[in-house]
Amino acid sequence: MRIGFSLKRIGWPLLFFFLVVPLWAYDGQVDFLTAELWVELTPSVSIPTTDKGDSQESKSQKPEILPIAPVPLKREEAIHRLLEEAQFVISGMIYGYRLEYTPLDRSRGVSEVFHADPVATIPWGDPALRVLDTWMRGNKFFARIRYDLSSDQMLRLRFWNSGVHASASASAEAALSLGYLGRIEAHRQAIKQAFRDYLRSIEPNKPRVATGRAVLTEAPISAVSAGGYRSTVRIRIDLEDLHPYGAF
Repeated sequence: MRIGFSLKRIGWPLLFFFLVVPLWAYDGQVDFLTAELWVELTPSVSIPTTDKGDSQESKSQKPEILPIAPVPLKREEAIHRLLEEAQFVISGMIYGYRLEYTPLDRSRGVSEVFHADPVATIPWGDPALRVLDTWMRGNKFFARIRYDLSSDQMLRLRFWNSGVHASASASAEAALSLGYLGRIEAHRQAIKQAFRDYLRSIEPNKPRVATGRAVLTEAPISAVSAGGYRSTVRIRIDLEDLHPYGAF
């Protein structure tokens, strides 16, 4: 089965690296990425009904309404949801994310803010993305996905794998009530935790704001735990700016 993504090439500030690394230097370089993803065929939580706005009298006249039972997904919808997650994950492995993090500081009345915006994404239509295999396991529909890299994408990965970037890993959770998008949110939260742990390892004082870029070194590991969707990520980090409070 071949699924397409139309990829818009977006420039990235790696000109210096492109100049010093020969375009032919691909010996031993991986030319594709793979990811194993899954989606639940029925939601982990049922959808409650609501009777907001009803008067007490009208409520008493209504029969008891039970929560809506989970509706099993069709195969086409399951694949669509998998590809939404694949778009986030594969884009993060190739192009990475722009990170901006403001740590929580109660003494200053500062709330925690975190953004992980894709540097570029692979939209629907790119023939480089293929579903290699699908299978069922319990309530989950799995797919093994392959993405064939272009020469410039291989250079991006070579840049990130050059050994000059810091590495970090972390796990985090997102609520089951978010549905299948909760897995993507769990990935974001795990990226935040990994970035935060890295900042703590290099700067003892809490910064006002930190910015940088990060790429996934491999597809996240996802699971359903008692608390929600759990994701474990490994990232490489390019820290750009670290602003202390004294600089403001």
